[in-house]
Amino acid sequence: MDFNKTTDSYREKVKDSISFANADSDLILEVKANLILKTLKDKFQNFENISVLDVGCGVGLMDQLLCPPLKNLSGVDIAQDAVKKAETLNPNVHYSSYDGKQLPFQDDFFMACFVVCVLHHVPPKEWIDLLLDIKRTLKTGGLLFVFEHNPWNPLTRLVTTRCELDEDAALISPLKMRALMKGSGFKILDSRAILYFPWRGAFLRKLDTMLGQLYLGGQYYFFCEKA
Repeated sequence: MDFNKTTDSYREKVKDSISFANADSDLILEVKANLILKTLKDKFQNFENISVLDVGCGVGLMDQLLCPPLKNLSGVDIAQDAVKKAETLNPNVHYSSYDGKQLPFQDDFFMACFVVCVLHHVPPKEWIDLLLDIKRTLKTGGLLFVFEHNPWNPLTRLVTTRCELDEDAALISPLKMRALMKGSGFKILDSRAILYFPWRGAFLRKLDTMLGQLYLGGQYYFFCEKA
């Protein structure tokens, strides 16, 4: 998928793919952003000042929810047009494009990194290489958040078949992701399914949390540490 061609229509394409379920695309972003911020706040004093990297930032929709409060947020993507769009949306985030081979950052640079629904667009043979390169850029004790579509959820499979953005998707099961995390040397601190119910409401959000360990939600996350 050439994401340079979808820079101006990305959000609309996502909304169209989930419209049959009346899912809230803004909530889907907010749930993940809130998980990232809560974890960083719990882990670090003055979490607003730590250096954080968004790998596969796209047009910067997630970054809009994270900066502020994050003051040292960087984003990187292989789609140059998407990066330019992200720069206009989030002038306080440091963006760069790269060739997809090696992240343009020095070793031990970031304290945290997040990869939101990106790995399924990466060729499977390159999954470990990307994770190892992310690990290289993290400080010891640095945190990695990986969010992915859950192929164990039938509605997720339907959404990805409906979405033009996912025409090249190689969905990764939670079991496979666990193996990838361990294979790249990360220590897994937490993992859960999320977005069983992509609609607003305090009860639904609480129920979502209660069902997390069943791994049947629309997406899931792994929260890991560089030992």
